[in-house]
Amino acid sequence: MRLIDEKNNITILVKNTTRPKLSSHRGRTWDTAKAIVNNTPTYFHYDSTWGHNFYFQVNEKWYSIPVIDNYDILMKHNCDFKLLKDGE
Repeated sequence: MRLIDEKNNITILVKNTTRPKLSSHRGRTWDTAKAIVNNTPTYFHYDSTWGHNFYFQVNEKWYSIPVIDNYDILMKHNCDFKLLKDGE
């Protein structure tokens, strides 16, 4: 699957996942970034202490994307993504 923002020419590969625990175990601190996905405001959760992925939910399904490649995109751009299955 992919997140595509045509306005900013951004494509991000997405993986299916389960809901993260969002616990503060071992000093974890969870933060959020906000973007539009399929015309709906969506929160991207990430563990700013130990984390490696952003986690987000669309239509009751959870997905993840790597933080290392996408932090600046989610924090600095006003993104309007479409979530597409491969081949769309």
